[in-house]
Amino acid sequence: MAPTASCTQNEPEAQAVWLGGLHTRLQLVLQGVSHNAVARTTGYNSETVRRYRTKTEPSARFVKRICEEYGVTPTWLLTGEGEQTTQAQCEAIANGLDFAAVLTLLGQRLNELQAKLDGCTTAQTDPEPQMMHRLNGAARPAQGVTR
Repeated sequence: MAPTASCTQNEPEAQAVWLGGLHTRLQLVLQGVSHNAVARTTGYNSETVRRYRTKTEPSARFVKRICEEYGVTPTWLLTGEGEQTTQAQCEAIANGLDFAAVLTLLGQRLNELQAKLDGCTTAQTDPEPQMMHRLNGAARPAQGVTR
């Protein structure tokens, strides 16, 4: 059975949508990485990398190299479905973390946020001094104006 006209007309549109999603995911994975750096890790020249990142469909070999070098799953990169990172990438991230340092930084940040919250709740629970100050200022006549 031959494809209908409406089916064939939608194919280029569907291809464009898919390619746009792929480019978006490539940009996400390669955020902050220069074309030259990607070229070195994948074995492609930087102009080809630039085109693959922005406007043309990358080769299967390029997609494979990105997945290997940057620890993303091919299914996620190509379709946006499933897990983004491979198990090996997750383990590498976890192994590289100094959990004691992370916990110390988190504790410091929590203390900073708690201090800000304490300041907000104090201002909210005791508005009388601020209101009295405003009322006293509004009740004073302006200088140089007589009644």
